[in-house]
Amino acid sequence: MNLRVRAGGRCAPATHPLSGLVASVAMLLMAGAPAWAYDWKITSELSQATSVDDNFQISPIKQRAVWGETSRAVVDAQARSKTHSLDLLANLGYAVFRGIDNSVSSDNIDNNLSATYNKKSKLTDLLLNGSYARQSTLFSEEEDTGLTGSNNTRITYAARTGLTRRINATDTVKLGASFSRATFEKASASLTPFESFDISAGLGRVVNHTMEVGLSASVGLFLPQDNDPTTDQTVYRLTANVSKKLLHNLSADASVGARFVEAGNVFEGDSGGGGGVGFPVAVGLSYKQKTSRATLRLSRSVSPSASGSLQSSSTASFAATHEINQRLSFNMAAAYSLYTVGADEASPGNADRTNYSVSSGLGYAIAPEWTLALTYRHRFQDTSAGGAHSNSVVLNLTHPFVPMP
Repeated sequence: MNLRVRAGGRCAPATHPLSGLVASVAMLLMAGAPAWAYDWKITSELSQATSVDDNFQISPIKQRAVWGETSRAVVDAQARSKTHSLDLLANLGYAVFRGIDNSVSSDNIDNNLSATYNKKSKLTDLLLNGSYARQSTLFSEEEDTGLTGSNNTRITYAARTGLTRRINATDTVKLGASFSRATFEKASASLTPFESFDISAGLGRVVNHTMEVGLSASVGLFLPQDNDPTTDQTVYRLTANVSKKLLHNLSADASVGARFVEAGNVFEGDSGGGGGVGFPVAVGLSYKQKTSRATLRLSRSVSPSASGSLQSSSTASFAATHEINQRLSFNMAAAYSLYTVGADEASPGNADRTNYSVSSGLGYAIAPEWTLALTYRHRFQDTSAGGAHSNSVVLNLTHPFVPMP
């Protein structure tokens, strides 16, 4: 059996007060394992990062600069054997946002807990996952939402399960189901609690040693808790995908789908008619060798809005990493997205917008067990209301511990 513990963080200049405590408790629990677990392998990793952004909340209706700084602590404990695995994840975060003109001021706190269990056998894989998230935002002043001086807290519970069954050497069947519930505390009236359900089924086939194909279908429900059945939605999805290895280090994948949204809860017979069909398409290329990796992805989706007019989104992204030598590494990334809304849906907070972002960073092993990484990112957003820029710098220090016997 294999057991791994990783504790890390994305922190502001002052280390998150809970990161060391949570990591220490996790290590003590693992150290107290019974004698029959002598073959467990325990590793850990601690990291501290400082992130500063001169316009963190870049958006169509917030063109003024908003300075932001984040702090995050993560503990990830994993227990593995040949047929079982258990992953326990705790994520504690804190963020500060301040408007340069003092027009915006908010403190954000989020806590996330999740547990994932996976059981594998020769023919069947079973996945169970449950999670809890609490996100709180304290506004001292926020003109755009009217949450001046209020505490807006969102609590989300979620669960999902998946079953994969291998029929023969080339064919597999996948079944899945998920549920989530979100509630709000001390929030504005526009924030409505909701529940969502989703069930899915899929088929996969290995065509040959270089090509795989798949087909999946799902039905989902979105149910706002507002006692108004006309706001319920039923969503149908159908997706086909293919992946192929082109060369020794190069592979490609593509997917095409259809998405249909129907007003009302179809399972209770209160269908209110359809809202039209949307078509998402995506393609990707991946390159991988011993010291270098690169990915390129393109996607486009066209779908009807609530009023029936068409809205679309197009994205393109590229990312690459290269190990220059055993101590020095380089990474870069670029992304582009274009979002358009129907004429009937346009508003100051929902307008056509174009986003660009580029980032680059260096990682350096300053000692055998210490790694320092510096990353810079620039973002630009163009809307009908004007453009907005953002610059951020992240400094990260990582220390992996030697695996315990």
